[in-house]
Amino acid sequence: MNENEVDTAANLRFFRSAILEPTLEHQEPEYFINYQFATAGYTMHETMQQFSVIEAANWLRLGARIGYFEENEVRELNSSSDRELNAKSYLQSRGIVFPDLPDEALFEGMDVPPRTVALLHNAFQMFILLTSENILDRHTRYFLETIGWGDDQLWIANKQGTGYSTSGSGTDSAIGFSNVLNYWQEMSSACRALEEAHSYFQYQSVFGGSSILFPPDERDQPVARMVATFTWRARAIMCNRFNLSRSDVGDRYFVLAGEFANRGREDSPAWLDARCGLFEQLFLLIDFADAATTWRRDVPQLWSLFTTGVRLQLSYETKPAQVELDSAQERQMESPGETL
Repeated sequence: MNENEVDTAANLRFFRSAILEPTLEHQEPEYFINYQFATAGYTMHETMQQFSVIEAANWLRLGARIGYFEENEVRELNSSSDRELNAKSYLQSRGIVFPDLPDEALFEGMDVPPRTVALLHNAFQMFILLTSENILDRHTRYFLETIGWGDDQLWIANKQGTGYSTSGSGTDSAIGFSNVLNYWQEMSSACRALEEAHSYFQYQSVFGGSSILFPPDERDQPVARMVATFTWRARAIMCNRFNLSRSDVGDRYFVLAGEFANRGREDSPAWLDARCGLFEQLFLLIDFADAATTWRRDVPQLWSLFTTGVRLQLSYETKPAQVELDSAQERQMESPGETL
């Protein structure tokens, strides 16, 4: 057994303990019982569990494409059971279609420097650790099930605490919300760090470390594109469970973040600046987390949701996108320019 085979075997054991075992250990159904809305028997967390099964199979494929796992072992593991197929069937029964993700070879036809391969492996391991710590957590599964896949009635009942739940609480939602934001932040940072580190190493080798502002050597462009493709595929794997392609789900994040921010309201310049910074950070994080779609929303609309929880009333009778506010809402509205 050569050194590479030892590494891939150890990597697969790590993946089993971090992702596969936690994904499959909760086999007993968890029921969400809401007496007020008579939804007894609704299987809570089941949707998130099925997403986890599909994501695990895709993480395995991506890891195999960069040599982190051995390809034959991954094919055997993914084909040894019907877990992925059953998970997709379950989601389809709920009207959820999990798209097939690209699985083409990443290294084919190019000479990838060992240092770049090491960077890819380190980044991939970080992705797995972040997913294990933040997304497979029961608080996060409860939060994502309600904010991303519950209807308005269920979401509002859970957010306001007016529904009775045996599978989650307001504390679970708060912890889950924090976990999701941390996951997006850390995944974004890991992707950016990978691309920056690769560029730095390449510039160092080409220009002798004189400056990292020079453009990369043309011979490295395919490798640079490969690194960017790798980070995009990682984002594509993680993004589907958040359901951010549904615009009202993104709206919920801004409303919820605004409510948390307003609990410490001071109206001081420092507080107003911090609130504006939180809004901008959330916008960038959601943009990062929605890799599969083109998530672009009107900033004034989102700012209104963030600061007041109310949508802007848009009128198209005179000018497109003209904003009309009644006097009460206008007194409440604060634009970034007015508050900073």
